[in-house]
Amino acid sequence: KKILANMLRAAFQAPPNHKIIEVDEGQIEIRTLAHLSKDPSMMDTLNSGVDFHMASAKRFAGAMGKDPEAVTDMDRDNAKTSVFAAAYEIPAQLGFMLSKRLGIGRKEGNELAVAMFKGYVGMRQWMDDEYAKAYERGYTRTQWAGSDGRKRPLWNMGRNPKSLADLEREMATSFGGSFEGEDGQAKYDLNEARSSWNTANQGTAADIVTSMLYAVQQWLDENT
Repeated sequence: KKILANMLRAAFQAPPNHKIIEVDEGQIEIRTLAHLSKDPSMMDTLNSGVDFHMASAKRFAGAMGKDPEAVTDMDRDNAKTSVFAAAYEIPAQLGFMLSKRLGIGRKEGNELAVAMFKGYVGMRQWMDDEYAKAYERGYTRTQWAGSDGRKRPLWNMGRNPKSLADLEREMATSFGGSFEGEDGQAKYDLNEARSSWNTANQGTAADIVTSMLYAVQQWLDENT
């Protein structure tokens, strides 16, 4: 992955007398996720200043009955992928998606998914709560400066069961199928189910990064 990233960066070259400037908000989506979910373990780890992904790997290892002090750099990378993936996937599908993305067995992927939610219980509860709110209201929102931000309609949430847990139970009984109803249309809208919590997190992070870039551009205009 690192080799590919370096290859992609090398494909861009600044013209003479110019430079390419990269601006990054470190772990922005992890930080917004911790802030929105109020997950105590996640917040404590971030506030401690340690390597968040290595700390996560040790936390997940402990949840799987393994030695936390024996985790490797690969375990760290897998933990990093797991947390990011959890913010985008239906929890019941996370194990399957991790097995695909990490090139590991389905059983190992499921164990990692279970360990992740054991490690960050508050995050999972927040996902359940965001789903329930989106189902009731028909929309979800980003956050800005402690208040509601942008509003995103989720017109098809009514196709889904009332709670995320109910949706996962429904999916378990028809796993591997097309999730189609009698009318041939999709029985559930899994994209909108995911969006009920992902929009709040990723949308909020995107707004923060955009506001940051504005300040950076102002500085560039004044100093370059």
